[in-house]
Amino acid sequence: MPGSASDHSGQDFAHVAHDAKLKAEQAAEQVKNQGKEQLDSYRETAADEIEKVAQGVKAAAAELESQDQAGLSHYVGDMAQSMVKLADNLR
Repeated sequence: MPGSASDHSGQDFAHVAHDAKLKAEQAAEQVKNQGKEQLDSYRETAADEIEKVAQGVKAAAAELESQDQAGLSHYVGDMAQSMVKLADNLR
């Protein structure tokens, strides 16, 4: 029978299923965005901490320069510069 109650309930089900799919997609997008924001925050924190350590390593290299017999300060300075580049790349 055209226009019967079963046709109407089938349309209702399709509408409910479509709404559920849209809500699931929206929720997934929201979770994705929140995860990205959290990851960005972690990367920024890691970059800041690496940069702090690099500053300490630079200070150690400067301290070594005055007493450097084997050229160690040069290597320590290079290591500090590499750490700064790593921090920059994380950002």
